Amino acid sequence: MPVSLLSCEYLVVTESVHLSSFLLVVNSEGFNDVTIEFAFEPADSSINYKNTITFYSGQSLRESLESLDVLQILGEGADLTGTWVRAQRPVAVIAGASFDCVFMGNEKCKFRDMLIEQLPPVSDLGQDYVLTPFSNENKVSFVKIVYVTPSTTFSGLEHIQMKESTSRNTSTFLYFQVEAHTITHLHASDPVLIVQFVLPPFNETILFDLSATVLYPISKWVNRAEILTFDDNNYEMIIIASCLCIHEIQIGVDITELNTLSEPEDEGGTSRYCSKEILISSNDLENKIEVNGESCPFTGSIINVKRSVSGWAVPLVNFHYRVDEVSPSPTPLVRVNLCPCSCPRAFYTHRDMLNRTALSSEIAAIQSYLYVLKEDLSKTVRSKTSATDDRPSSTAVGFLVFVCTFFPIFGSLVLCDLYKALCWLYH
Repeated sequence: MPVSLLSCEYLVVTESVHLSSFLLVVNSEGFNDVTIEFAFEPADSSINYKNTITFYSGQSLRESLESLDVLQILGEGADLTGTWVRAQRPVAVIAGASFDCVFMGNEKCKFRDMLIEQLPPVSDLGQDYVLTPFSNENKVSFVKIVYVTPSTTFSGLEHIQMKESTSRNTSTFLYFQVEAHTITHLHASDPVLIVQFVLPPFNETILFDLSATVLYPISKWVNRAEILTFDDNNYEMIIIASCLCIHEIQIGVDITELNTLSEPEDEGGTSRYCSKEILISSNDLENKIEVNGESCPFTGSIINVKRSVSGWAVPLVNFHYRVDEVSPSPTPLVRVNLCPCSCPRAFYTHRDMLNRTALSSEIAAIQSYLYVLKEDLSKTVRSKTSATDDRPSSTAVGFLVFVCTFFPIFGSLVLCDLYKALCWLYH
C-alpha cells in the first residue's frame, strides 16, 4: 500500500489459536508517537514487550518512532483482534499469525500456515459488505468481523446457522463459517473490519493451505482493478457485483468459468448481489490480470491455486490513482486523489470528535492558532510609514516644492529675526 494511502488509526485483526500472533507498526517518515491499546482473546492473556514489560488487555503501550522504525508485538498464545493502533503521523500496520491454524471449534488444528495481511485504516472501513464463499468444493470460507464499537448490531445474518463448532462471538469480534452457495448482504450499525479465511475441507493429507484476505465495503467497490501475479500458476477468482450487471464484467486474460451463482431467493435481504467464480488458466500478458466492469462496480478476491492447495489470496481493489501525461517529460506524473496532510490530533477517535467537550477544545485551539494582533497586520504598519523614492526626477520635484512652498514662509521668519539680531549687535 503506498505511503499516501496510509493513515493514523487502525483496528487490528489476527488469528491465533495455539501459537503466536504478531503485530508490526511501520513508521513512514518523521518523528512519530504511536499508541497501542491492547485487546486479547482470551481476555486474561498477556504479552511481554521487549522481555521487560507485561501488558494485559485494556492497557496501552506508547512508543516514539523515527523514520522507518518498526514496532513489533508478539502475542504468544494471545489473539490480538480488537487492538487499536493510533499515531500522530501515518503508519502502516501489518498483522497475522506465525504458522498457526484457523479456529474450528472442537476440531483439531489440522492446517497450519502463515496468515499475514496489511490492514486498511479505519477510514476505509464501512457498514455494508457482501459475503460469499468460493463455490469450489475444495475451499471452505470463514469470516472474522471485528467491531469498531462493542454495541455493533448486524442485519442480514438471520439465515446463517451459527454452529458451535464453527462460530465464536466475543466483545471484539464475530467469527463464523460462510455457507456454500449463499451470498449475504451484511449491514452493520457501525463500521467493521472483515477478514475472510480460505482453507481446504478437513483432510488429513493437506496440512499447509491457509489464505486470508481483507474484504472491502460496498462504498469502496471499483470499476477497474489490476493484479500483477508472481508466477505462472493457475488462479481462482471470485467477483461480486449487482445481479443486474454481473455478466458485464470483463477479464483481460483467458479464463474458464467455473460457476456463476444466479440471483438467490430473497432471504434476509440477500437477493441484490451475485458472484462469478472463474479459473484463470492462461495468463500471458506479462502476468498481469485486468478486470474491468465499465459501469458495474464490483469487488472480489483472487487466490493462487497449485494442484489442490492454495498459496496467497489478495482482494481486488483500486487505489484510485490518476495518471496524467505531462509533456515533454517521458515519465507520467502520478497523482493520488487523497489529502496528503498528516493526521492532527491523532489520539482522538471519530467518536471523540463528536463529543462537545473535545470539539469545543479543538475549536478553541484553532481560534488561538489563527488569531492575529491588529497592530501586527501589514496594513496597520504601512499606514504609519512612507515609501521611499530614489529617482532623480522625484528628488528634483521634491526640492522644487520645498523651495517654492516652505522657503518663502519659514525664510521670512528667519530673516526677520536675523535683522533684529544684527541691529542689536550694531548698537
